[in-house]
Amino acid sequence: MSMKRWGIQSRVLFLALVPTATIAIILSASFIIGGIKALDTALQERGISIARHLAPASEYGLFSGNRDALQALVQATMGEPDVLAVQIFDRQGRMQAAGGHPAQAVPGAAGQGNAVRVSEGKGHRLAFVMAVYQGDLEGFDIDGIGTKGKRATLGQVSVELSTLATVERQRQLVVNSLLITLAGLALSALLAVRLSRDVIRPIRRLAAGVRKLADGRLDTRLPANSPAEIGALEEGVNIMAANLKAAQENLQERIDEATSELAELNASLERRVKDEVEKNLGHERLLIHQSRLAAMGEMIGNITHQWRQPLHSLSLLHANIKYAFKAGRLSQESMEEFAQFGQKLIMKMASTIDDFSNFFKPNKEKVLFQVREPIGQALMIVGANFKAQDIDVGFEPGEAVQALGFPNELSQVVLNILSNAKEVLAERGVKKGRIAIRLERAGEFSFIHISDNGGGIAEAVLPQLFDPYFTTKEKGSGIGLYMSKMIMERMGGRIGAKNIEGGAEFSLALPAG
Repeated sequence: MSMKRWGIQSRVLFLALVPTATIAIILSASFIIGGIKALDTALQERGISIARHLAPASEYGLFSGNRDALQALVQATMGEPDVLAVQIFDRQGRMQAAGGHPAQAVPGAAGQGNAVRVSEGKGHRLAFVMAVYQGDLEGFDIDGIGTKGKRATLGQVSVELSTLATVERQRQLVVNSLLITLAGLALSALLAVRLSRDVIRPIRRLAAGVRKLADGRLDTRLPANSPAEIGALEEGVNIMAANLKAAQENLQERIDEATSELAELNASLERRVKDEVEKNLGHERLLIHQSRLAAMGEMIGNITHQWRQPLHSLSLLHANIKYAFKAGRLSQESMEEFAQFGQKLIMKMASTIDDFSNFFKPNKEKVLFQVREPIGQALMIVGANFKAQDIDVGFEPGEAVQALGFPNELSQVVLNILSNAKEVLAERGVKKGRIAIRLERAGEFSFIHISDNGGGIAEAVLPQLFDPYFTTKEKGSGIGLYMSKMIMERMGGRIGAKNIEGGAEFSLALPAG
């Protein structure tokens, strides 16, 4: 519903609540997202911190093989909040100490250096794995392997934390934020209602007074006790009412004077009006006649333009029949095939008149259709002609593309563009003519792209290409592309052309429905 039909109270409420609600939702969303991230980060940082403290503390126990010391470290770590399991492994992956109920018996590889590998486990868990290194191995040899100047890995520690408490805190954060937002919106709504009432009451009183004045009760006066601008407006209405009362008292005298003058004018006015009406009717008839002639000529020109290709195809069909008959190859099957194809061409020519007649009729409903169907109809008409002139037409329908419009009229547009491309290829002597048609869906529109290798369109011509009666052909009418533009715009679409490498490309855009 348009805001133009809203009352003042509705507008005040809308303008007061919508910005407040928008800001509240944005702030609430930002706070919730930030809080959730902060809680997740805090949990990860705590897990990393526990792993980084546990790893160096386990160095002595792993180095000396003191499992009691390692188990004591595990038990101390298990006392930390949210800790579900702790495991300490030697460098061969054998468990040296463990506590709690770990989700996995053997954790994955630890991070390099002081890095802690964090992974999400089953059952609302986060696992933190860190390697345990020998502190100083200068000149020391482990298992006969020289490690001078290097840090040897003694094993790794694994700490598993529960995410349930963090998830609960995140849920509580969301609930509290939403409650605060709703409370703020409710308070804003109450303030907006109060504000709208304070504004609308004096306006309604003012409107009631104006209606009384409009009914002729010029003795009506408003109590000019409203604040600021509305009070000034009420005072202005009172002054206007007083002036109207004074004007009414003098109006009758002027009416009497004007009545006598009007009687004198009426005697000559009727004759003058009659003369002007006759002149206007004659001019209007002339304009209607010219408009009908222009529309008829435009329609006939387009029908003639669109009939050229079917007539040429019929001529080729006739020649093929004669040739097949003379060569003794005119079988019953081929004769029926020729007859069916000729009937299709004739029906298409007949439907051209209906399509262009319907173009000028109002209330023609749009339909949802597959774009490849009208393209296929156009290609069926020009197929034989294009093949005779060695023009290759490549059609890539791709996936099913739908559009909302008039499929028959779209077929006329495609046919017009194909015919123009054929004429350009013939005029410029292109031996291996190629025309490519492809479909695509982009956003709310379906597109038909028709390109050729005819050398392109002069840059100076492009801006005028779809103007009425503009043509570069010696015997062209300049109507074809103009009518194509009108058809596309009538369907809520558009048509455009541009130069590409080696030729030109026409693009038709239709609402995808």
